[in-house]
Amino acid sequence: MALYPGAKHRLIPKWNQKRMVRYRRMNLHVAVSTADSLYGFFAGGDAPACSHFYVAFDGTAEQYIDTAYMSAAGHG
Repeated sequence: MALYPGAKHRLIPKWNQKRMVRYRRMNLHVAVSTADSLYGFFAGGDAPACSHFYVAFDGTAEQYIDTAYMSAAGHG
């Protein structure tokens, strides 16, 4: 497992399935949100993708996908 020790681990099973073959890039995204968490959105049945991490405005980090696995953005 590749978990960031500074994050609250809230792994979502459906996004932790396809193992990373190699690491060749990092995509940074900005969530236009003031939410404390995006767990409910990503864990819901309709979410088309998921991020490995979410960092709230107060600096709190959550990890949804183990970095040993790909996010939906990397499945193509």
